[in-house]
Amino acid sequence: MEDMGVDIISLKFEDWLWSLSGVDAVFIPLSTGLDAHENPLIKEALSAHVPPYRYVLTYYFLSQDMRSPSERSHLFKRMLSALHWKRGYIFLPHNFLKGEEIINTPRQFWSTVREINQRGEGRISYILIFGRDCARELVPNKEFRFGPCPYGEMRLLFLPSPDEMLPDNRELKNLVWHLLKRLPLPRF
Repeated sequence: MEDMGVDIISLKFEDWLWSLSGVDAVFIPLSTGLDAHENPLIKEALSAHVPPYRYVLTYYFLSQDMRSPSERSHLFKRMLSALHWKRGYIFLPHNFLKGEEIINTPRQFWSTVREINQRGEGRISYILIFGRDCARELVPNKEFRFGPCPYGEMRLLFLPSPDEMLPDNRELKNLVWHLLKRLPLPRF
């Protein structure tokens, strides 16, 4: 993971806010106003809900959509349902909202990925990065081109942002569909 530009070994999981698996089961620690390491709900959720994840999904406005579902959320719900992905993935924001301001936190994102790999039974095999803005924050040294790209022991999959696919950009939706259909169904 040398391209991250951060020393992930020194990062602590408790520094990060994260969501549990799936669109319908998003954990929203931001509403409490507490940092992740101060929030007992997060620690309790972590101890009970660290199933193996093969895929991490992220996009620039995920933290905003965690507060208030949007058309982007509905797009992912429909897409994952059509793919028959019921488990094995997690939505993980790489930023958070402070009021209306978006604060980018790539260090915490990579710390959380590392922690999930340490706690889970399986290892994350793909980070699905939706959109150029998201990729620029997480892997600034990687060229953004749609498709897979090696990244340490994992692979990145660069995809169009949900906003680029909406309201009905069939060309980009088809591209995403075909790239995701090539991935093994996450089964555990």
